[in-house]
Amino acid sequence: MLIDKDIIKNTRRQRGWTQQQLADICDLNIRTIQRLEKTGVASMETTKALASVLEANVSALLVDSRSTVSASSETGNNTVLPYVAVTFLVAFALGYWLG
Repeated sequence: MLIDKDIIKNTRRQRGWTQQQLADICDLNIRTIQRLEKTGVASMETTKALASVLEANVSALLVDSRSTVSASSETGNNTVLPYVAVTFLVAFALGYWLG
């Protein structure tokens, strides 16, 4: 899944948590937190754990690809759609690989 990495990072910082503390609270590996804050890619299980700990809905953490695509169409920049497609494929492959 493609999540808004800035929401995760900003909320973590607002609460005064390190990446390790967030990982511990969510029962995740710190590498998972580091990866998702860098790439925005997370499994459904990770997204649910984050939503629970951050007291947010899963949908609030997701990147809304429709607004990204429409914004790129308005500006004439059509490079966002391939990025979204590649990100989706990478997320799918990681989810399959990580099980």
